[in-house]
Amino acid sequence: MKFKNSVISYLEGELFSNGLTVGLEGDKQSQFDRIAILKELCSAKKIIHLGCADHLDLIDSKIKHNIWLHKILDDSADKCIGIDINEQAIEYLRTNYKQENVFAGNILDMPLDIIRNEKWDYIVLGEIIEHVDNPVQFLSDLHTRLKPLVKALIITAPNAWSSKILSKVRQNTETINSDHRYWFTPYTLAKVLVRAGYKVEDILFSYFSMPKRNLLKAYFKKKHFLQADSIIIKASF
Repeated sequence: MKFKNSVISYLEGELFSNGLTVGLEGDKQSQFDRIAILKELCSAKKIIHLGCADHLDLIDSKIKHNIWLHKILDDSADKCIGIDINEQAIEYLRTNYKQENVFAGNILDMPLDIIRNEKWDYIVLGEIIEHVDNPVQFLSDLHTRLKPLVKALIITAPNAWSSKILSKVRQNTETINSDHRYWFTPYTLAKVLVRAGYKVEDILFSYFSMPKRNLLKAYFKKKHFLQADSIIIKASF
C-alpha cells in the first residue's frame, strides 16, 4: 500500500496541517505474518541484516523453534550477511551455531570491507529503530554511508495503533519494552524516513502470529490492518 497522493506534500514538509487525516491506497495485503512477509521480500535478494543477533537470552529458543529471523532470511536470500553491535551475541552465534556470516560492529563507523564488493538489494532493519536515540540522524547517516552500495531499505517497527497496545491504554496502563524510545505510526515512521533522505515505496502491516484455526479472528485482523502489531516500510535510497 501507499499513502494517498494528497499526503505526500505533508510528508515532504511542503504543506502543514495540525489535523491531517492520513489515508492509504493500493492493493490489499494477502499476507500478514511478519516473518513470511520479510522472507518473501528478501527471496533471492542480496541483503544486509542489521541487528541480526536478537537478544542473547532469546537466541537458543528462537533457533530451536525455527523463528530466528536471521536464519530464515539467510535461507531465503541469494546472499545475506548480518551485522550487530552486540559483540557477545555475535560471538555466541559464531561459537555455538557456527554462523560465519554474522559480524560485530557499528555499521556507521566499522570498516565496510565485508559489503563493499557487492551491490546489495536491501538493508533490513527489523524492530531496532525504536531503540535508537535519534532515529532521523541514524537513518540519515546510514543513507549517506550506504547509498553507493544498497538500493533500498526495509524497516519494521512496533505499531502505536496495535490492538494489543490500545487494549492496555483503555485500562490506563502501558506495556512496553523498557529499552524503547518511541512509538511509531505509519505516517510518523514514513516522516522519519523522508527526513533522512529516503523515498517511501511501499507500506505493509504485520502480526507476529496469525490465527491458524479461527478464521473469523484472522478476517478481523486483516480487515483492521491499521491495528496490526508492526509496520513494515520499503524505502529506496
